Amino acid sequence: MLVAADVDGSVDSDPATFGSLLAALRAAGHHVAILTGSSTAHPTAQDCADKVAYLKALGCGACWDTLVVFPNPPAVAKAQWCRANGVALLLDNDLANAKAAAPYTTVLVPFNSADPPKGLKRKFRPEGPP
Repeated sequence: MLVAADVDGSVDSDPATFGSLLAALRAAGHHVAILTGSSTAHPTAQDCADKVAYLKALGCGACWDTLVVFPNPPAVAKAQWCRANGVALLLDNDLANAKAAAPYTTVLVPFNSADPPKGLKRKFRPEGPP
């Protein structure tokens, strides 16, 4: 199974949990791809190197197999990549990305960060576990 995860607002919202989850998926024989956007219309090798460095700094340097950096905005390109590569599950906090990819894969939108998923306004702020 191919599982894909976004970095900004997703993996970095809880690196320990995401790192453990992605590492467990890899240990179980699944392939993990990191699909992330760039701030530019034409990502460079340096953009990729910066994402790798960021993932390592988060403690998530060894929990993935493939890194793909998409131009800004990434929604359509991420969805097309999911379709072309048979992604079974996408973890992404951006609702535009989720909506674009939903016809091709199951999408889970993490809702645990201090910032709500992009495109959704939070009406409450959880105070933590009960």
